[in-house]
Amino acid sequence: MYTPRGQGARISCDYTYRSHRIAVLEHETLAITLLLDQGGSIVEFRHKPTDIDVMYRSPWGMRTWGSWVPTTAHPRGSWIDHYPGGWQPVFPSGSGPSNYKGAEEGTHGEVCLMGWTHEVIADGPDEVGLRMSVETQRLPFRLVRELRLRQGSDALEIRETATNLSQQPMHAMWGQHPALGEPFLGPELELHLPPCRIARAPGSVSGGSPCRVMPGTSGHWPTLPGHGSCSSTEHKDGEAELLGQSPCLGTGMSTAATESGTDVPAGPNGPATTAATESGAAAPSVDLRRFPPRGRPASDMLYASELAEGWVAATNRPLGVGFGLSWPTEQWPYLWIWQELGGHTAAPWFGRAYALGLEPFSSLPDAETPGLAGAVANGTALLFEPQESRTVTFYASLFATEEGKRLSRLTPDGRAEWTG
Repeated sequence: MYTPRGQGARISCDYTYRSHRIAVLEHETLAITLLLDQGGSIVEFRHKPTDIDVMYRSPWGMRTWGSWVPTTAHPRGSWIDHYPGGWQPVFPSGSGPSNYKGAEEGTHGEVCLMGWTHEVIADGPDEVGLRMSVETQRLPFRLVRELRLRQGSDALEIRETATNLSQQPMHAMWGQHPALGEPFLGPELELHLPPCRIARAPGSVSGGSPCRVMPGTSGHWPTLPGHGSCSSTEHKDGEAELLGQSPCLGTGMSTAATESGTDVPAGPNGPATTAATESGAAAPSVDLRRFPPRGRPASDMLYASELAEGWVAATNRPLGVGFGLSWPTEQWPYLWIWQELGGHTAAPWFGRAYALGLEPFSSLPDAETPGLAGAVANGTALLFEPQESRTVTFYASLFATEEGKRLSRLTPDGRAEWTG
């Protein structure tokens, strides 16, 4: 990217790609590209020393606005028709479409598809910064997003402020939707989380697609009972987490004990399925830190709760690169983990997607009611008082792995710490 300054931290909002206005922030080790006209989506998060872009790219790529018109309106909204991959902010609704106070919200809310206003707030060799802002159309909110990249730092600082513009209390779901892809994602990738509980959504994630994890089970990270293939009846979540209706595992991820003593999620209809095979034998456990290759398709939707700290990281030692997120659990107590590893053979993926979503979130989807209305029903939605603003500051880091050492944690400001 050409800029007047050839070294140090640099920023430009002067380029377009397929009619999209784009912003680029970079320094000696990171290059980050955003779509200003489509949700402020981060479509490139590149580690320059290895030339690895960790972001997932959808099979259809980035479409030129106006060059393609869907033949029908999708019942869950426009998210998937225009999904380029990468990373979107999700607000004021998440998961599937819903009706809240008479407002129809599509999959993953509004800001992910809207054009944002922007201004450069820092432009020096030591630091560059970009402020973006958008006001939602169907619910009365403003979301402001500030990104800062500092020379010598592996981390992008992101500060988001959400404001209720109305004179009445309003609920919302608020989170992030970064998706990782090849070549970073693969059997060599290792996923790292702090101590937490982990749960698998009940039923099929993708309408009968094969899955690794027994539906409806929960336990302590990093293992859950395995399931060779998921052939249960198609649930109303139909088209997987990307199309929005991944069922919740009970309010607050509470659990209930089965007769065998195994904790399973306690949903609105009681305990979920136990971890056993058809023969009655205990199901083999799955190490959730590792991922199958493309030749072993699977689709799973997982939720982490009771996180000891707010961070998640993924490292690929052969490539020498790691990616991580650090956030405050006071605002975002959950992590959604979307695993579409070639298992969904129906629309829209047809087996072509190989992606890992690591999604810090304020709320959980509900087993019975999709979207924001469901999060209100299960008690996990945020409540904004009239004119109230809330701010979350979090970090996304891209770092080199350290030979012979193991990642122990990410600090609150996104720095990787190693042991061994």
